[in-house]
Amino acid sequence: MDFTQSLSEWAKDKPLSILQLDPADRAVLKIADERDAIQKKTFTKWLNKHLKKHWRYLETYTCLHVCYSCRACCAPGVNRHVDDLFEDLRDGHNLISLLEVLSGELLPRERGRMRFHQLQNVQVALDFLKNRNIRLVNIRPEDIVDGNPKLTLGLIWTIILHFQVCSLYFTVICAILRKLFIFDYLNGVNSTKNSPVCSN
Repeated sequence: MDFTQSLSEWAKDKPLSILQLDPADRAVLKIADERDAIQKKTFTKWLNKHLKKHWRYLETYTCLHVCYSCRACCAPGVNRHVDDLFEDLRDGHNLISLLEVLSGELLPRERGRMRFHQLQNVQVALDFLKNRNIRLVNIRPEDIVDGNPKLTLGLIWTIILHFQVCSLYFTVICAILRKLFIFDYLNGVNSTKNSPVCSN
């Protein structure tokens, strides 16, 4: 999406209902489209960064479970990659691969290409997230398989929040606790000498 295009250029390929809106409403819709395009691009890059690790992840673990259910996944040289976020997550394989990399667990998957198999794979991913107490609001397998942009972006954002932001938060908390433990330890060691390391 070209972010410098004018409102009239943006609106020319839109349905008649959008053309009938006043310019302020069209401007709001244009900004929303631009925001979605930026999120899509950013989330796609984030996803690909993690999907690059998928093959290395499989090499370090026995992948009998994955090989049994999806032989193509474990073929040498198979790399997961997302070009179009809304299309490439529809079969559920990239979504499952992402969760495998982020969680360090192997997940079952269907190897067929029919809609039923796609729905089942996405359901596996959603169930995995729900079992980890990750709250998914109104996201059904059908939404992802149908390529619903808003709900796909929402799902990826939820995964980012849980696996990236929470792990960053956990790292910071651990660092703080380590410092507190060291200060407490040093204060305990030095308390016999009545000279605390850190004073309040």
